[in-house]
This record gives sequence, C-alpha cells and structure tokens, in this order.
Amino acid sequence: MSHAKLPEFLRPKQPNSLVRLGQDYDGGYLVDEKDVQEAECLLSLGINDDWSFEKAFCKQNDVDVLAFDGSIGASRFLKRALNHLPLFFLPVFFRRASTYLDYKRFFKGKHRHIESFVGIDAPPSDLSMRRVFEILRAQSSGMCFLKIDIEGSEYRILDDVIEHAETTTALAIEFHDCDLHLGRIEAFIQSYPLQLIHVHANNFASLTPEGLPTVLELTFSSRTPAETGLALPHPKDMPNDKDADEIRWIFE
Repeated sequence: MSHAKLPEFLRPKQPNSLVRLGQDYDGGYLVDEKDVQEAECLLSLGINDDWSFEKAFCKQNDVDVLAFDGSIGASRFLKRALNHLPLFFLPVFFRRASTYLDYKRFFKGKHRHIESFVGIDAPPSDLSMRRVFEILRAQSSGMCFLKIDIEGSEYRILDDVIEHAETTTALAIEFHDCDLHLGRIEAFIQSYPLQLIHVHANNFASLTPEGLPTVLELTFSSRTPAETGLALPHPKDMPNDKDADEIRWIFE
C-alpha cells in the first residue's frame, strides 16, 4: 500500500451525495449527484477512447454534450480497426470495431465531438479555452458541468476556467506533474469560487520521494457541503490501475 502526503490546502469537504460516474478503475470520477442533476450541458475536454463518464452522466441527466479531443475521431477509430482485420489480429479488430461503433452511437445529435485540442490558441487543430466557451454558448446557454483531462495543458486554461466559474455547476479535473506545479494548483484552488469536494491520486503515476502524487484528480462543486469526516480514499474510489494498490494519504 502506497502512502502519500498532501498539503492541507488539498483537504476537501465531502458531501453525502458523491456518486461515481464512468467505468470502473481508470476513467471514473466521483462527483456530487446534485451538480449533475442541475447541469444543463456537459463540457468535456479530453476523452481519448473512453467516454464512459459522459455516457454515465447522460444516463442521469441527458443534456447537450460538447467534447473536445484532437487525438481521436470516427475515421481514426475505423482505421485502427481495419488495420487489425487480418485473422491473426481478430480479437484486437473486434475491440477496435466495438470502440468505433460505440463512438458512432454516442456522438450524434446533441452529443458532439470536435476534433481539436484545447490549450493553445492555434485553430483549427488547437483552441483556446476562451474559444471553447464561445462554441459552447452557441450550443447551450445553460449552466455546464466541466470535465478536464488534457494531459498537462490544463495549466494553460486555468484563468479562463476561473473567469467562467459562474456558469459552471461543477468541475472534475486531472492535474499532471503536480510536483512541478503545486504552487499553481494552490493558487487555482484559492481563486476558484467552487468548493473542493474530492481528491484522488492516480496510481498510474509516481509519488515523489517526499510522498506527493504527481497526478491528482480533483472535483469541485458550486454548492457548499458540510464536512463529513470521511477518510480518503473515499469508499467509492477505485485505483486507476486495477493491478496496483490504491494510494492512501495523510495531510500535512
């Protein structure tokens, strides 16, 4: 069992209404169920080949979905499947084909995927967060639930996330290279008006020699929950790497 040490500013308040959305292990997040129900749209940055969170969200509240990820798309999923069509690779072909078909089933109608990265303002391949919010508002004027997993580019968009906090019911975000950016994470938490309600360490990533997780998943809520005193990891948490122990921690 790995043990981590987290600074006090990362201690969350935990509501009683936390639910897990997304597949088991990697890809799932703990969020406040009430924030999900109050959202009028879902803005998702970074999906790769896993939109289980988005599907689970829409089962609870079937809102407009706007997802951004420049690394994937229908044609790319189809090409990956066809590359494994020879008999020897048939199991891989079926897995790839299943991903392609599931993508086509989910991303249609009011569930949109835009093949662009988010962070740098270099359209059309890369979009700034300000531009993303403009696109979102053209589709939905309601309060949105924001999910961010963009492999380090999150630090480029934090100011815009703060600026648009009043239009956001909740935020689930993965911070990378936390040992290098701990001061920026603390400044964001202090400036962001939403309440930190959950913290989880991604056990695919390493701990520093001082015991700091280098990748953290944080959830924020627009409501102000009372502390429940639950230990972390939360009982509904799962390790991202199912073959490795969950990371447990203490606060300093």
